[in-house]
Amino acid sequence: MHDIWRRRLTRALAVAVLGAGLAGCSGSSSDPSPWSSTDTSGPDPADEESYLPAEPETSPDATLEEPVPAEPTPEDPPDEETEPEPDRPVLPDELVGEWDGDELDYTFGPDGQVSVPGLGEGTVEVDGDQIVFRLPGLTPWVSTWTVEPCADPAGFGYPYRTLWLDDVTYVEDC
Repeated sequence: MHDIWRRRLTRALAVAVLGAGLAGCSGSSSDPSPWSSTDTSGPDPADEESYLPAEPETSPDATLEEPVPAEPTPEDPPDEETEPEPDRPVLPDELVGEWDGDELDYTFGPDGQVSVPGLGEGTVEVDGDQIVFRLPGLTPWVSTWTVEPCADPAGFGYPYRTLWLDDVTYVEDC
């Protein structure tokens, strides 16, 4: 029984909706539809501005500023103080000077510099009785050293000091 009422109600609604739509299109209704083609009192569909949202008002003096890029932050500048060079070993005073040999001569500076004619200039480091030679282009080498005090062993009136590098002697005037 409910089905019968449901069908009747559905038909009645369909007829009412269809009838209302046809009445608006035919122009026979006394209250024309706003969508009817005979209605000229509504907004003109060609006038698009009436359908668009309003834009915010700006004054003619207002200028659009372009975004200014952020200035790059400079990297931290390097410290103006440079790292000090490692202290060169100070040579013992008894080793500093010009030493003459039969085949090679050595000149030792107080700051660890050495000059060897024919081999070049470089550095030396002293650790006890060991001396390490470093000259460009050569493999570093180690020698044992000792210095004998100023003497005139031959008795000729010519005193000198003697540097022993391994088993080779070098002399320096006193």
